[in-house]
Amino acid sequence: QTDFRNISDREIRRVQDELNHRPRKTLGYETPSVLFLNLFQPLVP
Repeated sequence: QTDFRNISDREIRRVQDELNHRPRKTLGYETPSVLFLNLFQPLVP
């Protein structure tokens, strides 16, 4: 089990970015970040 108090915010952010920019087979080989941006882009004037 991981004690996140011992992991820096910078390291958590690095892993978060790595995972969010990794293409996923279940998403049609898109990245979660691209799909998230595409979801909200129509809402921006």
